[in-house]
Amino acid sequence: MALGTAAALSAYGVWRLWAPSPDYRAGRDLAATVPLAYWGSFFPAALVKGSGVEDPPHLLPRVAGLPINMLVATAISTVTLSGWLLDRRLRTGQAPAPGA
Repeated sequence: MALGTAAALSAYGVWRLWAPSPDYRAGRDLAATVPLAYWGSFFPAALVKGSGVEDPPHLLPRVAGLPINMLVATAISTVTLSGWLLDRRLRTGQAPAPGA
């Protein structure tokens, strides 16, 4: 269910990137918010005592001592946040592209 919801919201976010809109920034903000909200939730879970990022006894493979899902969450969150910040920086003060 959780992956289905994330996939559906991500598809909606991609559509908002390309849909004609008077507020083109809203589509870009939404497209960045969905993966950050989904994958970013792993970080507070890792910090809260009594919670975790894996369910014993179903332990995940580890890379550099971290569960693989934490590496995926870190990579996706980093790329998403970097892309969103770069987009905002490049588009500051620019008029929207035709059809955007």
